[in-house]
Amino acid sequence: MKRAVMKWEIVGDVLIVVTTEGAVPDAIWNQFVRDIQTGPIRKFLGASTGATEVSSTQRKSTSEALSAKKIPTFVVTDDRLVRGVVTAAAWLGVDIKSFSWAELDKCVKQMTADPKQATLLSSTLIALKLACLAAAGEPRNSG
Repeated sequence: MKRAVMKWEIVGDVLIVVTTEGAVPDAIWNQFVRDIQTGPIRKFLGASTGATEVSSTQRKSTSEALSAKKIPTFVVTDDRLVRGVVTAAAWLGVDIKSFSWAELDKCVKQMTADPKQATLLSSTLIALKLACLAAAGEPRNSG
């Protein structure tokens, strides 16, 4: 099983995360959930460059953390499996919307009316994506 690379950063009150294809180890996922639970998070922007394999336990812990804080969630992906996870999270009560990578500008504009904040969110997401792809040894244009 391929191991995913997962990187995240808090920008203001937005937690931004990018994962590559593969499974995320529980230790990394648990730290990520703790950051959702304890950080000054009001919005969540997540993205994947492929099929991130999330266990039912990981999916549930994240959904519960986001729901408990009533955090609107925005997901950027071109992967159908990840979109299925988004649908499942919505069924669990998470306020969640998905966008393709081509719709990134639309996504961040829905997150904030401030053009400078939208640019910062988009550029941070792209930087995390590039860092994840480099760490995974994948081409920079992966999806």
